[in-house]
Amino acid sequence: MKPRDNKVRGRKGRIGRADCAGFTLTEVVFASAILVLLFLVLFQTLLVCQRMGANIKYRLAADAVAFDLAWDIYNRPLSWFQTNTVTISNNWNLDASGMSTVWSRGKAFVLYTVTPAPLTGATSNWVISTSVKWTPPWGGENALPQGYTITRTRNTRYEGTDN
Repeated sequence: MKPRDNKVRGRKGRIGRADCAGFTLTEVVFASAILVLLFLVLFQTLLVCQRMGANIKYRLAADAVAFDLAWDIYNRPLSWFQTNTVTISNNWNLDASGMSTVWSRGKAFVLYTVTPAPLTGATSNWVISTSVKWTPPWGGENALPQGYTITRTRNTRYEGTDN
């Protein structure tokens, strides 16, 4: 077998320049650029996930507020329905921020309407509709895609009361 030429190989048997150890400046810059790109992609992904989580949290809170308000109105006495029935209401005046700990003060509003649905003669049915809109911290305005609608009928639910 023919012996190898030691002049081609450097120290410890490495092929290439025997005097240089480590990476070149070009290799370090290229590797650093790849690491920065990976970090930025990961950071952007975390920001998107945070926004998606906040959207879900706000939507769930708005849904719970609309649901609770609809059933709160439904369970009021009949005398309230006879005196507080409106036909059209487009006022987003009721501040829903105090109904949930999700929103800061003044960032969410509830719309509710109680509309009589007459069958024949006296009003015996009322349609209760609720919806919620809110302003997320990053701006814009969101609302529930579909609010709650419940029909309340005139009946005596409790003995001796006007419910």
